[in-house]
This record gives sequence, structure tokens and C-alpha cells, in this order.
Amino acid sequence: MTVLKIIAAVFGVFVLLVAAAMFLPLKLEIKLKKTVGDDPSPRVTAAVGFVRFKILPKKQKKIRLSKFSKKNFEKMTKKASAGGTKSTQSGKKSEKSGNNIKDVLPGTIGETVDLILELVDRFTGYLKCSVNSLSIGVSAADAAQTALLYAGVGTAMEAFMEILRQNTVMRVGSPGNIGVYADFVSGEFTADIDISLSILIINVLRSASGIVAVYLRRLIGADKNKNANKNASSAERRKS
Repeated sequence: MTVLKIIAAVFGVFVLLVAAAMFLPLKLEIKLKKTVGDDPSPRVTAAVGFVRFKILPKKQKKIRLSKFSKKNFEKMTKKASAGGTKSTQSGKKSEKSGNNIKDVLPGTIGETVDLILELVDRFTGYLKCSVNSLSIGVSAADAAQTALLYAGVGTAMEAFMEILRQNTVMRVGSPGNIGVYADFVSGEFTADIDISLSILIINVLRSASGIVAVYLRRLIGADKNKNANKNASSAERRKS
């Protein structure tokens, strides 16, 4: 009995951990800070729950003089030549296997595009977007160019915000941090962008499972249509 209790307890803990993991958020943070006279410093961070991964900026690798020895140079040249032969072989394999890609598509190209759009629609329905800051300052050599840039960037930002508003669960920060302004003095653009996207793991699985079911149904329907067309063509040949 004690062994069964231990197994049940371990199984129960495992189920609880899996259930808790399903409600962990996947998050992507995009930040960009650009002031007059400075280079843009984009920062992109991904997170799974409390675990964070820095995507940008990448860490600069330390240069070691030992890597520039004669032996390492010979190894690098050998790897480069071996990689070239592998790429040609993989290219030939891809050419041979490329003829069968139509068998994977669920019907026509139009139906495949519809399937992709449905996947995007299912995914973005669960996606949360937080626009904490989206401030862009445009500037050019003269006032006329600055005015044209101001109009173009302002229109693009309105379209971008509308896309986010229609396709995600959107939350906007302070209105003072959102907008486009014209700078007729500095001659440099400035930006203060802070946008984050998040979705729960369980919602990713929901959207994926739903789209897999739709894909299988369409693939089965496409196979049935192919078989029906083959039978119809063979019947016409027999009659002729």
C-alpha cells in the first residue's frame, strides 16, 4: 500500500506541475531607445514564466589570439569545404523531395492560405499586447521633408495600432507616451518604444490543436476529391 501511495503522490505532483505549466505565459518584450546623438539600442527579450532569455543585443564574443593559430585555420578551411559539399548534397535532396510538397498541402494554394489565416486568427485571439510606449520623433534636412515624414510615419503608426487593436487583446499605456511628433531642429529621428506580447501556453496548445484538426479534415477531403477525380477519369476512359 505504501508503494501505491508513493506512486499516487508522485503522479499527483506531476499532474499539478503540468497543469501549472499550462498557465505560464510566453512573453516577448521589444524595446527601443533612441535619443539625439545616440545610436539606437534595441532590446528584445523572451520569457517563459519567470525565466528570461535575452535575444538582442547579443553578447560580444571575446577574441582570443589562440584561435588564430595555424592549426585552427586549417580546421576552419576543412570545415568550410565539408560544409560546401554537404550543402550541394542537401540541395540535390531538396530538389528531389520538392516535387512531393503538393501532397502535404491541404488542397489548393487558396485553401492553404485560408488555413494559414485561420491559424493566425486563432493565435491572435489569445494574444495580449501591451503598448507601454510608442513615441517617435521624425526629423529631416529641411522642414518640407520633415513634414512629409511626419505625415507618412503618423499614418503608418495609426495603421499599426489599428492592426493590433483588431487582432489582439490590446492594452495601451499613458496617452502621452503614444504618438508621432516633428522635430525641425535636430535632423535626427528619435524613438521610445516599449511593446510586449504575451500568451498562455494552454492557449497556444488550444490554437494549435484546433488548426491541426482543420488541417486533417481538409487533407482528408482533398484526398477524397483526388480519388473521386481519378475514378471519374478512369470511368470516362472505359466508356471511350
